[in-house]
Amino acid sequence: METNVSSDLKRQKLEIAAGMDTDRKGNDMTRKEIGDFGEQVAAGWLKKNGYGIIERNFRCKAGEIDIIACRGGTLVFTEVKTRTGDAFGWPAEAVDHSKQMHMRRAAEWYMHMHRIYDTPVRFDVVEVLLDHLKGVAEC
Repeated sequence: METNVSSDLKRQKLEIAAGMDTDRKGNDMTRKEIGDFGEQVAAGWLKKNGYGIIERNFRCKAGEIDIIACRGGTLVFTEVKTRTGDAFGWPAEAVDHSKQMHMRRAAEWYMHMHRIYDTPVRFDVVEVLLDHLKGVAEC
């Protein structure tokens, strides 16, 4: 599995959804709030771009998958990485080999649980960059 944003997932600006206080600075939000919001933005972007959301926050003993979606007959296991700045590099850079292996095992577990055997599978990373001062999320 490669850590790579698929060509379908081009970066684009999205207006921040209602419910987020755009005057708050990133450090006022907890890491969980930032992550949850990023997952909401990513799920909305995926839906808008023709993906069907099957499940969110799938957890099993092997690991976690943020979003399981499908598009064009392909099952897409998606990791969402959200950042409020670029001080630590691009969000996808945080999906290291260990995280990739956890995702792979969790995906295998999910497919086994749901008896999915002959379906094409893809792993994507969706990066969400929040700019609180401009009220924009880039995905």
